[in-house]
Amino acid sequence: MNLIPRLDAQKLTTSAWYDHTPGENKLELIDGQACWGGVERDRLLMALLYNIGFEHLLAILPRESREILHHLCQEDTFLDAREKVTTLADPKVKIALDILDRYLETSFGEESQSLRNTVRMITDLDTIERIIERILADNSIDEHIDNVKALVQSEIAKSLPGILPGDY
Repeated sequence: MNLIPRLDAQKLTTSAWYDHTPGENKLELIDGQACWGGVERDRLLMALLYNIGFEHLLAILPRESREILHHLCQEDTFLDAREKVTTLADPKVKIALDILDRYLETSFGEESQSLRNTVRMITDLDTIERIIERILADNSIDEHIDNVKALVQSEIAKSLPGILPGDY
């Protein structure tokens, strides 16, 4: 399962927690490295960032760390990330994403988690509105999560050509 941290905190499912915590949820410090370092540590960090959100992260980071992060975000290599954060600052985009996310979670539960993570990458309000309109127009959508997946894949292919259907 691919967790995508956002500005706001997100709840973790039990299965996502177990997927992202190492060795029976036992944390170890080996030679100064949490969880042996590497992949296990990174997976745990992603789960924690997903769960607290960037807004809270920035609130608890020391000023020096925030300044370093700010400097890194000014570099050209972070241009795409800055553009997405700016777009997510649009309250209409956030509201539309929240509505779509709640619909998917309520209708399909945990099995929709990877689809919900993919939907959260969409930053274009028109794309989100098209998805919502087509879902509302489909009277049998509760019986066909595959229709929703195909719809999201189609819209992402149009607006985010670099993301492949297998990426989520």
